[in-house]
Amino acid sequence: RQHGRMQFLDHPKLCDSDVRNLITGLVSREILDRFEVTKDADLSANVLLNGCEYRLRINLFLNQSQLGVCMRIIPDQIPD
Repeated sequence: RQHGRMQFLDHPKLCDSDVRNLITGLVSREILDRFEVTKDADLSANVLLNGCEYRLRINLFLNQSQLGVCMRIIPDQIPD
């Protein structure tokens, strides 16, 4: 969402293995093990991209037996 409106990316949908590869670098083994049991996980992570650090809120879930992920960038400053 941007300014409250859903924005679609010009990118093909990620398959289950794409999502697994993506989250493996962001999520600890402990969280992945817990996810295997509960089928849901909420967490945060810091990522470095193009020399800038971003904080993400991440939700992992299963949707019709497919792994899904929702990631949101958390701004480092609260907007006015």
